[in-house]
Order: sequence, then C-alpha cells, then structure tokens
Amino acid sequence: MQTNIISMCTLLEVARHSYDTLTYDKKSGFYFHHISANEVYGDLIKNNGNLFAETIPYAPSSPYSASKAKVAEIYNIEGHNKRINVEFFKPFVSY
Repeated sequence: MQTNIISMCTLLEVARHSYDTLTYDKKSGFYFHHISANEVYGDLIKNNGNLFAETIPYAPSSPYSASKAKVAEIYNIEGHNKRINVEFFKPFVSY
C-alpha cells in the first residue's frame, strides 16, 4: 500500500509541480507516464471466454493489484481534469 499508493501520489505531486512551472507552450509536450501491470484486470481466464481488451473493467484479485488499480484511478482523474497530461502503459505479462 505504501509503495503503490502513497509513493505514486508523491511522484504525481512532483510532476504536477514541474508541470506548473512550465510556460504555456511547453505544457502540451509534458506527459506523466504511468506504467502499470496487467494484474489490475484480475484473472483473465474468468473473463467469460472473451478476448482481452483494455476496455474490460478492472477486477483486481490481490492487495497488490488493488493498489495498482487505485493508483491508475487517481491518475485517470488527474488526466480527466486536465491538471496534468497522463499517459498509461499496461504491459501484459503472461507465461
């Protein structure tokens, strides 16, 4: 919880401060990149046999994945409110 939520919110605050110091013309090129994990989607095998898509809702199945999903939600709100440009990357690991 400490690492995934509190620390990531601290990083967001630092990024927001950096963003606020930029001139207007440079703000459009500033992005906060959030790299998450596929664990936020839960057990994809139980996805009613549907193929994976990033549009399926989050369904975390562990405390780790729940904290990752919460951080993504916070960043999504920041991006939606246009307080900072947020880009999401969710690499998919399977084996």
